[in-house]
Amino acid sequence: MEIYSAYEFFGESSVLTEQIPLEAAAALEDTSLMFWPAIEIEQQVEKHPELGLAFIQMLTRRLVDCSARVESLNREKCRERIIRGLLRFAQRLGAASEDGSVRIPPLSQQTISEYVGTSREIVTLHMNQLRQRGAMRYSRKGINIYPDALGRELRSEAADTPAMVY
Repeated sequence: MEIYSAYEFFGESSVLTEQIPLEAAAALEDTSLMFWPAIEIEQQVEKHPELGLAFIQMLTRRLVDCSARVESLNREKCRERIIRGLLRFAQRLGAASEDGSVRIPPLSQQTISEYVGTSREIVTLHMNQLRQRGAMRYSRKGINIYPDALGRELRSEAADTPAMVY
């Protein structure tokens, strides 16, 4: 699962030759979309190789991000994954506020739980704890994240976790 904002591509699997639907999309708010058939994308890349390079760079960034998320699912506790998810949302979707926070759209706790791979109840528990510790504020209008405070929470979590021996 991923959340995209304005001017981002999704559905890149459509350029594959197999006609298997690999992706689905759901809008979290009123949305306008632009659609390009795979053949048109191919033609544009042939005419404008720099577009092809930009497409490859975007896909590579997504692959690196996906790899990091898979590793996080494998190695980190739910609390760490929630904090990393919130920090990622702040980086990708957020707008800086005067109080040092970063405001992100009002994502539901169910959406966050699906993003980090846990239950909504676990997300509720940890978000309440983070709010009590001053690392975030949230309401139906949006979520204000304090990246420095969340970073401290993440470092604290890592310090409390014993090193794994293989």
